[in-house]
Amino acid sequence: MRSTTTTLCTAALLGLGAGPAAASAADGGAAVPAASVQHSAPGPAGTGPAPPRAATAALAQNSCSNYSPGQASAVGSTLIRYFDDISLGNYPGAWSMLTQSDHDRIGGYNTFTDGVSSSVDTNIVYHAEHLRSGCRVAAEVSFTSYQAPSLSPDGQDPCDNWDLDYYMVQQPGGYWLIDSAQPAYGNGWSSCG
Repeated sequence: MRSTTTTLCTAALLGLGAGPAAASAADGGAAVPAASVQHSAPGPAGTGPAPPRAATAALAQNSCSNYSPGQASAVGSTLIRYFDDISLGNYPGAWSMLTQSDHDRIGGYNTFTDGVSSSVDTNIVYHAEHLRSGCRVAAEVSFTSYQAPSLSPDGQDPCDNWDLDYYMVQQPGGYWLIDSAQPAYGNGWSSCG
């Protein structure tokens, strides 16, 4: 995945060295091909869009037994809003796409905004989903991030390529939020240069 998140935010979001391993069919995840994702523009800077709402009654029931590959667009919608909001400077909107446990892991809103303040994400590719235990879905996303070099993972790169599994949790209203992110392969990032 390629991201424009800064070192602060990336390290906090990834929980480097902690959390579940990347999802794969080999470790019990059921691979599900990603569906096409409808892009929805975020609200004006500073307003933050409402979390995406599910379009089906099955999603509204908030049950993993109702999860199907067709829900990839609902999961993807959250991820698209998250990346758009970061790139457009709508940090309240991006923050609203994260669960409370991810807020706690990151260390609060100010730490988050400090980490993404110079980030712009491009080349976002939604590869696949894996249904995980506990009603969680791991969505593999690759992207390129451009940021102030001091905010990159190594503190030197203005551009990084990312490949991450975003762990998503369905909410009571049927929409999905990002609960954490882990490298899909290796350390999850490499310099563009």
